[in-house]
Amino acid sequence: PDDVGPVLKKFAAYVAAGPQAPPIRYEYRAFRKDGSMLWLEAHPRAIYGPDGALVEFQDVVRDISERKAAEAALVESELRHRVIAECATDVITRAQLDGKLAYASPSVLAVTGFTFEELREVSILSRIDRDDLVPALAHVRAMIAGETMEAQRLSYRFQRKDGAWIWLECNPTVVRD
Repeated sequence: PDDVGPVLKKFAAYVAAGPQAPPIRYEYRAFRKDGSMLWLEAHPRAIYGPDGALVEFQDVVRDISERKAAEAALVESELRHRVIAECATDVITRAQLDGKLAYASPSVLAVTGFTFEELREVSILSRIDRDDLVPALAHVRAMIAGETMEAQRLSYRFQRKDGAWIWLECNPTVVRD
């Protein structure tokens, strides 16, 4: 594959640096006898004699094909979910336990008038009507405490950036490690 050039260049630079060179690691693709490709990870080490002359190379090489496949699948999955979240007209959020937003989809601007960055700076709870806030918080706190696993649709009034009040509906879920 086209990994040969960069690998040889990195290896040559390692050898040229001499005995003081820091350890190197690189990943590259290779072909099996049957023609299929695999990913390898190498940790070559130059061994020098007492006079500083290069004596030999030692290398530890391992097959990382499964890890590379898992990484590629993760990237594809993240891209698929990002596209869904960024193209949705519904607001999709992820919040920390203290209520601070960790993520809000781009549609948050059209719905609330706030950018994600602005909402991170203000307390979202301060924008929810007080009469709606108490029952909503009680349910979310019960979910966090594990007292209920039931996802309940919550409706509440939210004050937009321009001061107008709108009704929002959410389906909060708790994600546990």
